[in-house]
Amino acid sequence: MHAYRSVEEALDAFIQPELLEGSNQYMCETCKSKQDAHKGLRITQFPYLLTIQLKRFDFDYNTMHRIKLNDRMTFPDVLDLNEYVNKKDAAGKPIDQHKNEDDDMDLGSPNPKRYTPSTTSPNRYGSATGTTTTGGDEVCVGQPIDHDVVEALRKSHGDNVYELFSVMVHSGNAAGGHYFAYIKNMDQDKWYVFNDTRVDHASPGDIEKSFGGHTSGWNQSNTNAYMLMYRKIDRKRNASFILSNKLPQHIKDSQEKWKRLEREAEEERLRKLSLIQVHVTINYPFPSVAFLPDRTEYDLTSKKHQIAEDFSEYKTEISREQPIRAIFNQAFDFFLERAQTFNLPFVKGSARLIYVEHGKLLGVFHSPNELDKKLRVVFNHHNGEPGSMFSVHFMLDVRLASTFFPLEIQNQMTIRIQRVDVGKRTTANELTMAVRGDEKMLRVKQWIGSQFRDDIHSLLNSRVILETASSSREFVMIDTSYHTMDFRNVMTQFVGYSTPTLYYDGGLETMVSKESREATLADRKLPFEKSAMFQILDRKCFSTVVKVRLPSQDEIDKARSTSTAFQGPSWKETVAMMCEEDKQWTEPREVNLEIASQRSKTPPEEPADDEAVIPSGRGSTASMRSVSMDDIDSGVSGSLCNNTPQMSPCVSEGDDCCDDQQQLVGKSQLMADYMQKTTPEFFYNRDPPKNLRVALNEDSISVSESETLVASTSSSHPISLRRPEDPIDGRIVSIQSHDGYHKLDVDSRMHLIEFKMWVADQLKMDKDQFVIVKHSTDDGSDTGYETNLQDDVTVSNAFQSCFISIKLRAPLKHDEKMMQIVLFEMHELQKDNWKPLFELPVSQSTLVGDVLLQCLRMYKEVYGDDLPLKMVRLREVFSSGIGTGRSLLNLNTPLDKRGYNWNSPMYLQILGDETIIGKPGDAVMVRRFRPTTVEIGPVQEVLFDAQAENPVLSFLEAVSRLSGIPVERVAVIEPKEYNWSKWPYLKSRLEMLESRSLFTTNLHLSYPHPADFLDKYGSKVLTYKDSEEEAKVLTEDERKQIKIKENNGQSANANRRKERPLRIQMSSVCEG
Repeated sequence: MHAYRSVEEALDAFIQPELLEGSNQYMCETCKSKQDAHKGLRITQFPYLLTIQLKRFDFDYNTMHRIKLNDRMTFPDVLDLNEYVNKKDAAGKPIDQHKNEDDDMDLGSPNPKRYTPSTTSPNRYGSATGTTTTGGDEVCVGQPIDHDVVEALRKSHGDNVYELFSVMVHSGNAAGGHYFAYIKNMDQDKWYVFNDTRVDHASPGDIEKSFGGHTSGWNQSNTNAYMLMYRKIDRKRNASFILSNKLPQHIKDSQEKWKRLEREAEEERLRKLSLIQVHVTINYPFPSVAFLPDRTEYDLTSKKHQIAEDFSEYKTEISREQPIRAIFNQAFDFFLERAQTFNLPFVKGSARLIYVEHGKLLGVFHSPNELDKKLRVVFNHHNGEPGSMFSVHFMLDVRLASTFFPLEIQNQMTIRIQRVDVGKRTTANELTMAVRGDEKMLRVKQWIGSQFRDDIHSLLNSRVILETASSSREFVMIDTSYHTMDFRNVMTQFVGYSTPTLYYDGGLETMVSKESREATLADRKLPFEKSAMFQILDRKCFSTVVKVRLPSQDEIDKARSTSTAFQGPSWKETVAMMCEEDKQWTEPREVNLEIASQRSKTPPEEPADDEAVIPSGRGSTASMRSVSMDDIDSGVSGSLCNNTPQMSPCVSEGDDCCDDQQQLVGKSQLMADYMQKTTPEFFYNRDPPKNLRVALNEDSISVSESETLVASTSSSHPISLRRPEDPIDGRIVSIQSHDGYHKLDVDSRMHLIEFKMWVADQLKMDKDQFVIVKHSTDDGSDTGYETNLQDDVTVSNAFQSCFISIKLRAPLKHDEKMMQIVLFEMHELQKDNWKPLFELPVSQSTLVGDVLLQCLRMYKEVYGDDLPLKMVRLREVFSSGIGTGRSLLNLNTPLDKRGYNWNSPMYLQILGDETIIGKPGDAVMVRRFRPTTVEIGPVQEVLFDAQAENPVLSFLEAVSRLSGIPVERVAVIEPKEYNWSKWPYLKSRLEMLESRSLFTTNLHLSYPHPADFLDKYGSKVLTYKDSEEEAKVLTEDERKQIKIKENNGQSANANRRKERPLRIQMSSVCEG
């Protein structure tokens, strides 16, 4: 495409008339016929302010991407537009200033021969001499204007002389970039560049760079002008710039408002820089019971996890210049509100604030003088002043005892205390203390007891247990033998330099209920290894948090309703019954003749042990094994989902009993009637015939209506709902539950089978009716993957510290995988929009016929519709571009024949075309291309005889019958063109319109192996046309529109980065 070199050259081309001739002739309303004509634009008047937009962005139809045009385009300081104005005479008629004897008609616009793109620019303005210049590079821009020369130009040419005062520039590419502007101060005759918040002087060279391209032609800049603004030169109308002190009052008020907002924004920015993030935790000896105003006890042990969450932390942002008292008051009020909810004693006089750094208690703020200090005093000044949003940590220590525990910075050791409530079999929330390392152990025990208001007598009778740092989670009782030892030495011996955790069973007078007090006193008489306290601590040390999502009640009800969908006869048994029906008839029948089907009254032989019927969704184990054609008395030829076969499916092509053609026709007709009258209800209705009941083992099974039957892969008979005999007491504790999401405290030593029994009890289902799915995200938002672990694996090894969900279905056998069934929607070109129906468990030995029967049963249970066998097919849709083969699957084929992707999705097609349902033949999908309209029709199916002498000719005849095109004119795209394509196998309409070698009318002669036609290309969608249909001649715009449509309108959705709006600080504007 030609790129114009200057604004004047582009204006010349803009008003150049277009010749309408040939097929694009103009329809004359006077002579009522098409005539050659010229069409053009006529400019009668230019505005006072003229905006010219340069086309810097375009769409490349070769790459199908937006591009930026960086070609050089010049523009002058002064633009003479007089000769672009169409003038009129006294009568108001247009005057053609360029009309001469060579013109063949009066166009009322400039001579088309005059306005052709060239390097000559007659409207160039010379700043020094006033003469015009030639050559695209000699352009004056950004220079002071000689007003005398301009005035002479206006007098000689006319009033339409314009002065450049603004250039908007884009730097970047078509996907994104940056915008800025050059603006001229008309009073000063100087240029400035406005770039974000900066305003600087601009030189003529800077503005000239915005021409784009490069003067040498070997390089191009991506920073160039895309919009120009000119003002008409008129001394009477041109106004001078107004200085700030001469602005109207309402503008001054707005200016002051903007400045005030800028000051406030800057102050807010500085304030945020001075903010400190403050985190305050609570240190409080939480009791097991609280007392209501009427002195009745209120149990808090069941609220332990809720209390831990409510009292977790207080966060705020505060200036480092604020006093510490502000933090103390805010944090106390925050925790006081929560304490009142649980009726806990909470007094401000019994609280103090402790500064914490790296787990160490480094400073106490309790007295008024301490609380009045500024927050910055807690910083370590050796490290300098911290930056903005620096985090500091405090602990609000609230005591119930008469005194606080002492806090000394030197020789300090931090310890964690947890009170044990033996009666409630739980531990209270953690309490933090600091003690001197050289204190005797007895003195430390006294400080611990005092926090729970225990006297010396209660303290000596209580137990203090230390949790060691060994991997075996051992415990040490701090008895009298340790009382005289230094606390640091004892802790170093058992926990090293870790922060020790001590467990204390005191506080019996003020912290626990009467029952817990009695249980604790009795438990103290037992050896520690046999005591309840040891069991409590042992359970706590092996505690792990498991987040699980349980299915909703609707999902549970749906799973129960679909559990029977996996029960029913296998495909082998179904074929045997159909063969038994077929043996009753050997003669052809009239269509209207009604004959009652007779079922075999002799039950089939009992299956072997390894072929026992499993009503769990897999039919029988025989259906799970690879069944060859020899396993069936007379193999099925083709697929029963491939319409009604031309021969009985129970008689092979080489069967001796099929020599009589009349007998063969009779069997085929019987099969057609059988498929038309038989619905899926025949195969799995509520009251099946005798032979089906035997196949299902129902004659030997009696199940109470009150029992729930579930699908199972581990039993050959339906089993009733089980409940765990021994409840899992205390090994799984619910911490939090909301809308099916549960946060559980689980004993990590629990076996997976025990956890499954707990889940089964929650769902009121059998443990074999669901599987556990592990997720990598904390909220389970990902799809996850199913666990395949043994039942004796512990919870810690199975899914410790991860999110799991429960998926309702029977667990898979060792050789099984899930297969997705997707609804095949022939007219939906976007495969991703096809609806997934359900999933089925299958193995490599599962027959396609068994999959089809399960689809029918599952579809009825899930969607409530009975689908007749004749109306459904199982299709293969290859995901890769090189896939070839039959689209319709053979029902007697095991899934391992599909290759390594044997469990890839299958596609269930529900037929709706009455002309195809129940008709003989093999199906191939086709679509018609119409060259006259350059349109392609919807996907359709044709039935042809794949066993004919020339199947390709049979296919062409079927297309001829469908379309009405004579068979000799049916042109089909060469099948080899589809070798690397995939669904929907579309070809470019432009390619089909213009390529003569793409279509062939001799496919039946040129195809090398006609017998392999269906096996090779049965999965494709073949395109055909009428070879004698006249092709449409497209214009360039029509070709572009077709390309855009075929590329899904990507040109309209090009990825562009959103630009920031230009913001200019008022204080940065330069005034003269």
